[in-house]
Amino acid sequence: MPEPSYDFFATGRPVAAPDAAAGTPGAPARSAPTDPSWAYAPGAVNQFGTPLDVAAAPTGPFAAPGVAAAPIAAPGMVTTWGGPGQPGRAAHAAAPTRVPDERPGPVLAAGVLSVITGVWGVVSSLIGLAALAAFSSAISSAGGGIGASVLPIVQVILGITLVLGVVWFALGVGVVRGSRSSLKWLRVVVVVGTLFSAYALVTAPSAGNVIDVVWHGVVLWLLYCEPTTSWMRRA
Repeated sequence: MPEPSYDFFATGRPVAAPDAAAGTPGAPARSAPTDPSWAYAPGAVNQFGTPLDVAAAPTGPFAAPGVAAAPIAAPGMVTTWGGPGQPGRAAHAAAPTRVPDERPGPVLAAGVLSVITGVWGVVSSLIGLAALAAFSSAISSAGGGIGASVLPIVQVILGITLVLGVVWFALGVGVVRGSRSSLKWLRVVVVVGTLFSAYALVTAPSAGNVIDVVWHGVVLWLLYCEPTTSWMRRA
């Protein structure tokens, strides 16, 4: 027979004698802790044991029923829940890819060729005007006075060439810097210049007119090719 102090069904091990239990005669005295600051003092609690002075918060995924999912300044009572998560589609949605608005190569090439054309037009017209000013008297007296009537026409042509050179140069600089408005106006100028070059080649075939037509045709193709047109449409 087991001893009376052996409670198998309750604990599975012998229990202490009644006189050794805490609070009974003969038991060792136990004093209260001198520094109770480590102990958890919840204050007023509800029927679930939740402190009433903690603000109500949604229940987190790791919070027990009735326990607010908010940080509690007590040992072992700090929740790791960081708030409600995003919806499934929003959480896994990829950020939209932004297509960089980079200037294509044909646009840069057209701008560079336009700058070269403008510089050439300005330099050649200035040289022509300087030559006319230096030899105006000789030109006026040439051909029995015919040169005097031709001189103003040549001056007007050189003046127009100078203005067109400045326009080509300014539009070319704008295109190189990525200006779509400059590219739009450059298209108009190149189309008009190509028509005049083709007319000059038809009326007076020469190697210079052939080079002029080819030059305008290359710039025209660069201005109307697919990369340039797509870049213009993204404006």
